[in-house]
Amino acid sequence: MSTLESTLRAAPPPDVALPVDETGSELKRGALINTIALLASNFRGIFTFLVARLLGPAALGTYLVAWATIELLSKIGLFGLDNTIIAFIARSEAAGDRARSLGAAPYFA
Repeated sequence: MSTLESTLRAAPPPDVALPVDETGSELKRGALINTIALLASNFRGIFTFLVARLLGPAALGTYLVAWATIELLSKIGLFGLDNTIIAFIARSEAAGDRARSLGAAPYFA
């Protein structure tokens, strides 16, 4: 057997078990949710064109003002907590405090 052949042969399986990837299902679930959110965000553009085409420019203006108002009120209502909670959870996970990062989730699970 040549050196090249021996190099290309598959290595025997190791005696120790490989570590199990514990985050695989979480990553898949997160990717699925992100994909659904991406598709749902595209519906806004489609709906805007639909309103503009079916109801005319006056209704489109009313729709866009209403959308902007709701968007603005939702930003004010959050007080930036959506960005803050991400940092809070990351710090808790980095410190190893899983119960703190989960918050009330274990009570509702």
